[in-house]
This record gives sequence, C-alpha cells and structure tokens, in this order.
Amino acid sequence: MRGRADTDLLEVTVRNRSRLDLICVPRGPDSEIDATAWATARASWQASGWLSDAGVSAELVAGGGVSVRLDQPGVRVVYGNQLGGIRVWCPNCGEGMARPFAAAMERARGTGPLEATCASCGTVHPFDALSVRPPMRVGRSALFFEDVNGPDLTEAGRAAVEAVIGPFTVVLRRVS
Repeated sequence: MRGRADTDLLEVTVRNRSRLDLICVPRGPDSEIDATAWATARASWQASGWLSDAGVSAELVAGGGVSVRLDQPGVRVVYGNQLGGIRVWCPNCGEGMARPFAAAMERARGTGPLEATCASCGTVHPFDALSVRPPMRVGRSALFFEDVNGPDLTEAGRAAVEAVIGPFTVVLRRVS
C-alpha cells in the first residue's frame, strides 16, 4: 500500500489469488467420458466459436472462462472444492464423518463400495446419502471449465455438455 499525494487516499493492489472451476461429472460414479466423443465435440465447439484461443465463450458458461479440458484420472476421485475443504456429516445423527469418508474413499478408488460408516451411530451410508458441503461428486472422469467468470452453464452449455457426457452434476471448485 502507498498513499497518493494528491488525494491522501491509499492505493491497495488487488490480487486475485484463486480461481473458480466448473466441473461437469457424469452421474454414474463409474461412467467415463469417451475421449473420441469429447474430441469431436471440442472441434464442433471450436467451429461454432464457443471455444477459441481467447477461451470459453459466455454462450457456454455464464461470463465465459479461460479453458475446458477432459480429466480422466483412471480411478475414482472426489471432484469438489480444494480451498477450504469439504465437510461431511452423518444425515442420521449429525456427527462429522470426515475421517470415515476419507478412509472409505481410499477403499473405493478402484471398484469398492461407495459407502461410509458413521463412527458415532454405526449407520452405513451410501456416499450420495451423506450430508456434504460444499457439494462434491465421485467419478472416474469429468469436463473441467477452468477459471470461469460465473458459476453456471448456460442453457446451451448444459445441452452441449449433456450431448457429450450424458446426465451430469455440476460441482464448483475454488483453487488458489
């Protein structure tokens, strides 16, 4: 910070230290996005002007974005927030389940069951039944719209993504 002599106002340099990614995850945790279908869609989106060297058009994502890419880690992963983490708790007793969830996710990376047991009440919950904030999704692949200016796909964007990956859930990820 430094003062401006002519007005005595302080000048503060603003630095954006994080970005927002919009992640489209197929609804089935073992669904994988076909790389050939994605390549075909990407070429079509480029031809239509939805993707360019300048980034992702506001016709796909509210406010536009920097890029879009296919993520295929080869195992099940948790798609979700990275800044501030994810809170997980039991829908029955309300106790925190971060550790049981993390342990269950490690067991489920390949083909194990997507369920976690509450240490407090002993209830076994499918991942989809857990109370989680901010929202997350488990999957084997996803489309990442990176560094977006808004948290929503447009109507045309939703239709275009669904045509490539089928039914999906949007998860937001804040990264630094």
